[in-house]
Amino acid sequence: MLSDLFFYTKPLLYAAPQKDADTISSKVAWNKVENVVMGSIGIPASGEKLLKMGFSIRQIHQVSGLSRPETRSLIAQSGKGRIFAVTPTSLLANAPNYLSIPTYEGSGEGTHPSVIDFKTEYNLDQWNGFRYWMAFTPYPKGNSNYENPSLAASNDGQTWVVPPGITNPLENTPNHILTSKYRNYNSDPELLYDPDTRSLNLYWRECLLNYYDRIWRIKIEPDLKFGLKELCLEERGLDGEGLALSPAIWRKSKNEWYMWTTNGYSLIHLYMSRDGMNWSKRQRCNTPWYTWNGGYTPWHIAAKPNYQEHRVEFFINGWSNHALHRNQLLFYAEVSMDDPIHFQMPLANAVLTKGFINNWDDEMIYRTTFTVERGLSSYMYRVWYSAESKTISWHIGYTEGKLGTKFTPNKNKQ
Repeated sequence: MLSDLFFYTKPLLYAAPQKDADTISSKVAWNKVENVVMGSIGIPASGEKLLKMGFSIRQIHQVSGLSRPETRSLIAQSGKGRIFAVTPTSLLANAPNYLSIPTYEGSGEGTHPSVIDFKTEYNLDQWNGFRYWMAFTPYPKGNSNYENPSLAASNDGQTWVVPPGITNPLENTPNHILTSKYRNYNSDPELLYDPDTRSLNLYWRECLLNYYDRIWRIKIEPDLKFGLKELCLEERGLDGEGLALSPAIWRKSKNEWYMWTTNGYSLIHLYMSRDGMNWSKRQRCNTPWYTWNGGYTPWHIAAKPNYQEHRVEFFINGWSNHALHRNQLLFYAEVSMDDPIHFQMPLANAVLTKGFINNWDDEMIYRTTFTVERGLSSYMYRVWYSAESKTISWHIGYTEGKLGTKFTPNKNKQ
């Protein structure tokens, strides 16, 4: 007999009987390969598979009495019976279409965005003629040979162009001898503004797979003159802590900079700097994602300060410790500005999950960037996220909404 609720941990799948079901299996299990709940009648409980087999989706609705709030059910019915599966509802809606962002090699496929909104973040109308600046890399069909740091700009966050004076890529593919074991490429750009020098700081990762990660920086002056390429750090994992992926950087002041990186298998590390160039030895952060919704592994991260709440907020894409690497979702975390090594995860739900079948983001959610806008009683998040489709196409989309993060009213407001 089935109990009222079964929990299968990847990616947060539930199976439970329906009162009006004709038949329901007493043997329900999660199929790790197909990422579905399977019943004894042999039909996988996923919309994609069921639609291919000619089943119809009866309804999508809120289900009460579950161990996690705001879940949704996907119910499919056949003449033999009904299968019932529940996945966590994401707090934000997926973008119906991806943005058109020009790439230097002509594919229009891109990933790993890092966006600055000068009006929201720095109270500036524009920088060199544009309100929004984005660092990203092309990634046509997942080909890392083209994964070189590039820039785009926009005045509405939706329509992106290569700004005048910029020639992409800003750094070419590393020129090293490659073998089947060692594969060298660029990736993971991070864009940061320095209000004291009015310059952009472009960071990115160079990876020699299975050997080292390097974090580089180029400064872009207000007149669009480029500084020299500078090596910030190199990690070879000799300390047993792994490599350094996806730098996320917060400049607290002229002499106080923080950088977080992941090691690709469960850990996030913190570095500190007095100039944004020379970084301290890394420190291991705490790991609340180990227990969040059954346990997750962080892969790529983005950080933005929320000065009103005295915290740094993070969007992290990662996968369940009980499922396949490609079954990723986006979750929220934060640290106090006074304690940047200790993370908290106050939200029970995912920020974003992959899209429905045949949507541009139906395979994997990847690195996401965002801004935080304070409203009268809550925060609005504007989000640019990269994702892969099942046709192995990579693009960047836009969504926005509220997450329910802690909001402190303005004490000075009458």
